[in-house]
Amino acid sequence: MPNSWDADWDVDATWRGGSGLGGGSIGSPLRRHRDLGTAVGMSMTGPTAGGDAQFRAEQASADTWVVTVVGEVDLTNRDHFKSTVEQALSGGPVKLIFDLAGVRFMDSSGLAGLLVAVNRAASVEVRAASSAVRRLIQVSGLVGILPIVQ
Repeated sequence: MPNSWDADWDVDATWRGGSGLGGGSIGSPLRRHRDLGTAVGMSMTGPTAGGDAQFRAEQASADTWVVTVVGEVDLTNRDHFKSTVEQALSGGPVKLIFDLAGVRFMDSSGLAGLLVAVNRAASVEVRAASSAVRRLIQVSGLVGILPIVQ
């Protein structure tokens, strides 16, 4: 069975692929919105040092997993986020909880990961969402799909 994860996850492909705004590239996919470096004490993840974040998946009960994210979720670390979410989804959990209190920034790569989870788990909720994540979910019109629980 083909894995739809990569197709679902690659929401930024049209931007880099020449279609979309103006038909050209909008810049390097490794460019970050800001560079906090290691001053915040986060460990670097993924194959590049472009994004600093920590991802953890833990089984809370027989049918519930919790994915905790701290830092920035963007194109530079989406593969690490993807593998963490896949770990939680591998057992077919009934409920998947995202603890996003420590997320300072999330782009469409992170939002795509949340939506993949919505499509594959029976129940998904976002707990303790930071203001950056709450704003992204609200502006995207996904409040009904990604319930935020404080």
